[in-house]
Amino acid sequence: IAFPTGGNITNLSFHDGDYHSCEPFDGTDWIGTVDAVANTVRWDGVSYATNTDANAIRWGNLFSFHFESDVPATAALAAKLKLFKPGTPTDVTFNLSPKGSMVPVSGNYQGANVGEDFAKQLEAQVTDGFGAPVPNQAVLFTVTSGSALLPGGSIVLTDATGVARHLVRAGNSPETSTIQAELLATGVTTDFTVHVRRFRTFWTPANGNLLFFTETERPGMFLTLAYDSPQTPVSTPWGSIHTSILNPGFDFGALSSTGLIGAYDANLVTDATGNNNVTYGGNQALNGAGFTAVFQMYGYYTDELGVGNYYISEPNFIFF
Repeated sequence: IAFPTGGNITNLSFHDGDYHSCEPFDGTDWIGTVDAVANTVRWDGVSYATNTDANAIRWGNLFSFHFESDVPATAALAAKLKLFKPGTPTDVTFNLSPKGSMVPVSGNYQGANVGEDFAKQLEAQVTDGFGAPVPNQAVLFTVTSGSALLPGGSIVLTDATGVARHLVRAGNSPETSTIQAELLATGVTTDFTVHVRRFRTFWTPANGNLLFFTETERPGMFLTLAYDSPQTPVSTPWGSIHTSILNPGFDFGALSSTGLIGAYDANLVTDATGNNNVTYGGNQALNGAGFTAVFQMYGYYTDELGVGNYYISEPNFIFF
């Protein structure tokens, strides 16, 4: 096998199957050598002339050959396979091309509310073995788990940059969904993970205390419990904000596990199931709130791509 000029070849290996049950064949391993002048790597077994029962690749057998080069191939590599038994032809020549790939380039690990379209389309890029984009390739998108939806046709073609794009819509169930993209020509697949948001907070009184229950799909999410006299609601992609951290009212207060706002409370972090339960005494939770109060829970987490994301719960009104 020819290798790229200037490449340093290491880690030659050879693997075959072991003969057994009194078979006559010799299982001696092939020997690998590198020719740095001709830029070739080769493996040789014992010849037919030396031993007709030598360790040849016989029908139904599979041998593997491996080497590593520190210089990547920029074109197909010429290869030759010499036949064991005498005859015509004496060898077979062919080319080896590095395997192409398909990887997510956009839309992975994003979140959306129930029923919404995700902000970014899923984008998978197809490249050949030399890293060049491959256009006009059919890619099949399939939801393999979860409630996400794929509006429109499931098969799309890659564009001039080798990218296949598909819209994804959040389903009716807050959960994590996996979407698989499959390059139909080769069967190569890659997966996208998207999150349908579940962020709900509710409370119940108990013996003069307030018990807060928060449900999310995210373990380890940092929470901030904000309370205030009801403010004029501000519309956001996550719902209406009545307890504005940016523009707090006179009676605004907060308890937070981030340590950046209000009083620090290490208990305001979701557990391994993505949920959180916390109890506060009435005076502590309602300090300065007056006769009417509104509570909202803010959530913050860093996703798998290192991007910060914010959630906010629906408002909870309490009348005294």
